[in-house]
Amino acid sequence: MSDLNRLYILTLYNIKLQFRQGFYFAWLFITFLYTAMLYFLPDNIKMVSLPIFMLSEPFTFALIFTGAIVLLERDDNMFENLFITPLPIRTYIFSKMISMAIPATVCTFLISGLSSSFSVHLLLLLPAVILTTFFFVAFSLMVSASAGNIISLVVKLGIYSFVFNLSILDYFGIIPGYFHYILPSKGALVLISTAVGYRSHSLFELILSVITMTAAVIIIMIPAEKSFYKQIILKGGE
Repeated sequence: MSDLNRLYILTLYNIKLQFRQGFYFAWLFITFLYTAMLYFLPDNIKMVSLPIFMLSEPFTFALIFTGAIVLLERDDNMFENLFITPLPIRTYIFSKMISMAIPATVCTFLISGLSSSFSVHLLLLLPAVILTTFFFVAFSLMVSASAGNIISLVVKLGIYSFVFNLSILDYFGIIPGYFHYILPSKGALVLISTAVGYRSHSLFELILSVITMTAAVIIIMIPAEKSFYKQIILKGGE
């Protein structure tokens, strides 16, 4: 079986698993909650808040849901069946990325469409949501591989997510600077705020956002694969 076929099968497996565990209902509930909150906000505050709400969908759920799924698969001894054949870890990670990016994209567009009358630029919003999801899925896999339980996972993700949210300081002009581009959330906020028409960014900033976010995904894949191999595969999925 080719890696592409494995990727397709694993992606379908992840989609079904998320649905069975009620993750899709959680996506929709939070989307409805965000939309309701934005609806009642004054227009000036809504314009500022919309990119933050839209970023929090792929950011939060990619972190929490990915980690929860890994713990679930480990508790149910699913890794013994998944990796009994020579399944590349990268294929496994990509399947998680794709299966998470689909609901993240749908829900983010729902928030934008239902919460504003702004013209959304698809070519800007798609890479923002997809690359954000890809990065934090890989990051969550790296962290959850060494987490013993859900409490340990939530504590670790909470600490690390604080660091990635520091780019919000630049978004509100508190601590501005190009150095924020080392964080993927900075590029995502640039693309999303431009996509919904809240702010105007130069072509250089838009290209820089896509490049830095893509580089972040590529870089995080290396420790994610190593951590998963060391903590899951070598330990027999325990």
